[in-house]
Amino acid sequence: GWIPKDILPQIDSLLFEELNIGELSVPIPELDSSAGEQRFVLYLVTEKSDARELAEDHWDILKVRALQQWLNDEREMNIIETHFTSENYDWLIKQLSLSSASTSG
Repeated sequence: GWIPKDILPQIDSLLFEELNIGELSVPIPELDSSAGEQRFVLYLVTEKSDARELAEDHWDILKVRALQQWLNDEREMNIIETHFTSENYDWLIKQLSLSSASTSG
């Protein structure tokens, strides 16, 4: 089936740069985790498109990866510290117990 770039980053260069339309890849070893054995996979590029509608599961994968990349970039540019003290913990427990008491009654 059709897949967008960055869904299978380990083979993106093969699919989007190395193979031309109609070309078959060399056999690529892949471990079948469910059977615990190695198999070989071939890829064939039958078409390329600059713009195409994304399947919902592909959209979800790309959103998560974009968010993770943004977080990684932000962490590299900033110093992030968390100060969670015993006072914070006590306050949190008190708030949770108050919330629990108000929703149970």
